[in-house]
Formats: sequence, structure tokens, C-alpha cells
Amino acid sequence: MDKPFDEIVYLSLSPESQAKVYALYNIASMLHHNRIAPLTPAEFDELYDKPVKDLELLCDSIAGHIMGLP
Repeated sequence: MDKPFDEIVYLSLSPESQAKVYALYNIASMLHHNRIAPLTPAEFDELYDKPVKDLELLCDSIAGHIMGLP
């Protein structure tokens, strides 16, 4: 069973780490809601190492792809 989101831990993170976790949460949520395979631990680690701006762009790209936007 998945562990629930731990707000206390989230709030203890640096602002940059919070932004990364938020972006990765959005990506994981979009994948889940559209019945797409979840991120693997290796994919999560690779994405977490990217700059926040890249993660935000990826979120937008995934959302656009799922919605059928060019």
C-alpha cells in the first residue's frame, strides 16, 4: 500500500525541493489518472536531479500530450 503524503516532511524541505516534489507529484498523478505506468524509482531519481524549470516544462508537456494538444 502506498504511504500517504507527509505534509510535515514536505514543509521541512527547501523551497527548491518542495517545487521538485510538487512537480513530480503532478507527473505521477497525471500518469495514474490516465492509467499510464507509474514512474520507476530510477526514473524518479533521474527526474529529481533535473532543474525545477525542466520538471515544470515536462509537466506541461505531459498534460498537453494527454489532452491531445500539439
